[in-house]
Amino acid sequence: MTIRTRTNRARAGMTLVELLVVVSIMLLLAIVAIPAFQPVIQNRKIREGARAVNVYMGSARNRAIETRQSRGVWIQRDERQPQSAVTIYQANVPPPYAGDTTETQVQVQIADDDGDSIADVDGDGYTILKVRLSNGTASDRIFKIGDIIKINFQEPVYRISNGTDGNSNGFLDGFPIKVQADLRKGQSVPWPLGPTNWSRSTPFQIVCSPTRSAVAPLELPRGVVIDLFESGLPGLAFEPANASDTSPVILTFGPTGAVEYIYNQDKRETVSRPICLLIGRSDRIPATFASPSELPQHDDGLRNWQDLNNLWVAVNPYTGSITTAENALYTPASGFDYENNSNDRLTAFHE
Repeated sequence: MTIRTRTNRARAGMTLVELLVVVSIMLLLAIVAIPAFQPVIQNRKIREGARAVNVYMGSARNRAIETRQSRGVWIQRDERQPQSAVTIYQANVPPPYAGDTTETQVQVQIADDDGDSIADVDGDGYTILKVRLSNGTASDRIFKIGDIIKINFQEPVYRISNGTDGNSNGFLDGFPIKVQADLRKGQSVPWPLGPTNWSRSTPFQIVCSPTRSAVAPLELPRGVVIDLFESGLPGLAFEPANASDTSPVILTFGPTGAVEYIYNQDKRETVSRPICLLIGRSDRIPATFASPSELPQHDDGLRNWQDLNNLWVAVNPYTGSITTAENALYTPASGFDYENNSNDRLTAFHE
């Protein structure tokens, strides 16, 4: 008679029911834990973004000191929402342009054919003059609207305000051009008067706007932006002019490391107060540009200046030193006009 012995064997795995129980528990834990960790993750991204902006701007300043040439950063507005920026480039400052030959000179129109003054004044109080080439040659695709021209290498400087751009590439087709200058303080013109309605021929120098460098750009972490609507300094807001304004904000450092100029809205400005950039969340700005500004996308309706987890990156104009600071609680005073008065807004944030 044959006797069979039954051997107990351990099961090789889990049953389907046990597996479903484990998965259900993990899903419940994820549902509870993920929302709790999201603010921590977002705050970490804000700090990473602010640190990256600080370091990237510092590298531009260091290059200016090392090379003894002006260098800068190019803050590119986002095409979909120009109140924000997520990409920063290094910027180079081209050498001044004075024509193709040493004999190149220009004339400034001081009167029309009847001898009447043609020094028009625009709505902002700037004097508008016409400049033409009189001797030598000058290339096209060198300068553009917003660049600065010095007549006879002397102050005051003139901002190029108009010219011909035949192929719409952003660069003017040489001379003639129109320029604007602030002569409201009674500055004397730096060109010698001629016997005709034009000045005598005189040398010139065009200070061209910075250009993007080939250095790799900085991309901020997903969900992190530079809030340009709330960045800048009193009297110089970085908010866009309209929904299609993609003009960059450019900050340049000189050979000593100090801030030289800020280029904003195709204008060159000097500054004497810290330049402040608010590093915040993309959902704390409106989804699209509007004037006055619409409410942010976030459910709580707070803007970036109201979120104490956001950070400021500030640049000292005299030394170029760059610091990162916590966003402080601010209680607006009576009459505070956030949407419509950028000077009130930025003055408040600087206090």
